[in-house]
Amino acid sequence: MSEVAAVPTAVEPAKSIWTKEMQAAAKVSARVVFRFMPRPEGAKSWDPQPVQVEFIREEQKEEGKPYRPEQRLVFIVDGFIRHGYGEEVRVSHHAEYGEMHVYQERSYRPTEGAWQFSLYHRDPGSSETVLALLPVGAEVKFEIALDHHTNGYVTKARLHGDVLIATFKKGKQKGSLEIDHSIVPMNSARFGYRIGR
Repeated sequence: MSEVAAVPTAVEPAKSIWTKEMQAAAKVSARVVFRFMPRPEGAKSWDPQPVQVEFIREEQKEEGKPYRPEQRLVFIVDGFIRHGYGEEVRVSHHAEYGEMHVYQERSYRPTEGAWQFSLYHRDPGSSETVLALLPVGAEVKFEIALDHHTNGYVTKARLHGDVLIATFKKGKQKGSLEIDHSIVPMNSARFGYRIGR
C-alpha cells in the first residue's frame, strides 16, 4: 500500500517584506519606480496586485574613477490602487460656503500604472524619501490613493491630488507613510491614464 502525502487545502501566501536589500538600494539609488501590474486572471478585486519596485542607480562617469554603468534592482511586493474621480465637476452654491466644486463620482479606476520619483542623497541638508523610515523585516504594501489629497481648491482648479502610500506592520509596530504625492490634471501626467487603451 503506497502512502499518499497530505495536500494542504490552503497555501499561505508569501508575505510582502521590506528587506535590508531594499533599504540599502533606497539609500544609494537616484530614482525609484513603482510599477503596479495587473492582477492575475481570476484574482478578486480585494486581492493585492503585484508591484514591481525598481531602484535605479545612475551611471558613474567621473574623471579618475572607474566607469560604472546604470544599475537597476527590482523587487516584487504587494499593492493596491484606490479608485479616484474622473473629469466631471459639479458646481453648486451653498448659502454658508458659497460656490462649491465637487467631482461627480469615483469613476477613474486604472488597473495598472507606474509612479516614479527621484531620491536625493547628495546634499546633507536635503530631505530624503520616507522609504528610509520603513522598518527592515516589516510586511509592507504600497497603495496608489487616487484623489487622497483632492480638496475644494484642487477640485475647483480641475486637478487631482493623488498619493503613493506605504502601509507596514512588524510585530506591534504598524503604520502608514506618505511616500510621494502628485497634483495633476486628468491627462497623461496622471497615474494609469490611458494605459491599455
